[in-house]
Amino acid sequence: MRELLTSLDRGVPVDTGKETVSEFIQRWLIDYVAHTTKPRTREFYAMINRLYIDPIIGQVNVQRLTPGDVQRVIGSVIEKGLSPTTARRVYVTLHVALACAMKWGVVFRNVCDVIDAPREANPEINPPDKPTLKELLSLVMVKPYVVAVRMLAYTGIRRGEVCALRWDRLDLNKGTMSIVGAVSRQDGKLVITEPKSKNSRRMIHMDDSTVAVLRRHRAELAEFRLSVGGAYEDHGLVFASPFGRLLDPDILTKTWQQVCREAGVKYRLHDLRHAHATTLIEAGTHIKTVQNRLGHSSPSLTMQVYAHVSPGMDKEAAEAYANAMSE
Repeated sequence: MRELLTSLDRGVPVDTGKETVSEFIQRWLIDYVAHTTKPRTREFYAMINRLYIDPIIGQVNVQRLTPGDVQRVIGSVIEKGLSPTTARRVYVTLHVALACAMKWGVVFRNVCDVIDAPREANPEINPPDKPTLKELLSLVMVKPYVVAVRMLAYTGIRRGEVCALRWDRLDLNKGTMSIVGAVSRQDGKLVITEPKSKNSRRMIHMDDSTVAVLRRHRAELAEFRLSVGGAYEDHGLVFASPFGRLLDPDILTKTWQQVCREAGVKYRLHDLRHAHATTLIEAGTHIKTVQNRLGHSSPSLTMQVYAHVSPGMDKEAAEAYANAMSE
């Protein structure tokens, strides 16, 4: 009886089965995750388990799992010199799996609950300033997929979203585009997936110069299709592979990385999105408008991501307060 009470208090049944953590997570991935999440999420959970969880506690009986075991997993990630973000993702994956184990009656408690979740370091947002961005974009003009990269800077949309754009979703007369999906890789294949959230499905406006660039791009694309004839698979994509298939977003990333290397600077492709948002905020654009353009789930998320202000804005704020007090 004492053993039973002690085990129940620890959340571990006395009459255990022989299912290991490895076996349970595989069952969880097949019986639950495969039917409730997107393929990319399933691949992510499987990768986290394969690289970080299974090698450390895979052979531990899932009903005998202790907080110390979870801490060993997190510690192994940190010892490898990986980022706090990776450590947190490992923790979250194991926590979600064990939450399902509780629902299924496999364990009596989620041992992750008594472990402090690793703090995810807030990534420093340091997008290129306007002169640097203009210089980098001028260098992209001699690279493939130049219009797509320019679109990222001038609209703030995600790289997967620009690769999923279709001509029938653009109204060049009104200068608008509708974002309804994104290209991602699932099971090794490029597919168009649903937006990240309901707010990711949105309509945004384009400036006149971007519309003009797209008109030229459409005309050049029509000439190219005629030159290659039936070899081109026309799926109505604004940006496609050389023969009309889905464009791999990684190609845009590699194009941008090459430009940055040649310029002697280090910026991520995603920094074009940050630069777009930061420029709008510094120009006084309402945060709700910025949120809509970026497709964030809420204005608070936009504020959280872009809470930093430039030194110039801070100086203006100080002067504005002083002027108000002197009236």
